[in-house]
Amino acid sequence: CIRDSKRTAWRALTAIEENPKYEKYHEKTKVYKVKIEGELKKICQDAINTIDNTLLKNASSAEAKVFYLKMKADYYRYTGEVCTGKELEDVAQKAEESYELAKKAADTLPPT
Repeated sequence: CIRDSKRTAWRALTAIEENPKYEKYHEKTKVYKVKIEGELKKICQDAINTIDNTLLKNASSAEAKVFYLKMKADYYRYTGEVCTGKELEDVAQKAEESYELAKKAADTLPPT
C-alpha cells in the first residue's frame, strides 16, 4: 500500500535525522522528509474525502458505518504521525471524533 510505504519512509528519514552519525545528510533528509509528509497528507485527505463523500453516504448498515468511521479515524491518525503543533491537535481531535462516532454506531449492533 502506498500509504504504508510513505509512513515507513518518513520513519526511516526521522531515524536518520536523529542519528548524529548521518549529520552530513540532514539537510537533504529534511527536504525529502517534507516532500514525503506532503504526499502522505494528500493520500490521507483523499481517502478521508472519499469516505465522507461516497462511502459513508452510501453505507446502508450500521456495520458499514462503523467500518468507514473507524477507517476515517485511522487516516486522521496516520496524518497526525507527521504533524506537529496546532495541526496535530486538529487531526487528533478529528480522529477522536470519528472513533467516538464509530463506537456509537457500534453500540447499535447486536452483540457477537
